[in-house]
Amino acid sequence: LKRLGINNSYILDINYPDMNVVGFLIYNNYEQELIKIMKKSNLEPNTNFDPYNPNYLKDQKYKDLLDNEKLMHAKVIQYY
Repeated sequence: LKRLGINNSYILDINYPDMNVVGFLIYNNYEQELIKIMKKSNLEPNTNFDPYNPNYLKDQKYKDLLDNEKLMHAKVIQYY
């Protein structure tokens, strides 16, 4: 983060919801500056990422479930 010029004091949490995806929990007033820094570093922010999307369930135990069941499991996983 420091190498990119991102101010650590505005980052409350970092998570990795999928491969090649990093999620930041930030203060609202830092959003535009963070997006600007990311674009300057050729990193395209995905502001439409949906962690509840069942397509992100990679565990094979979910592969045969119906879509609504996958959605339920995705919500449970993201909640905890």
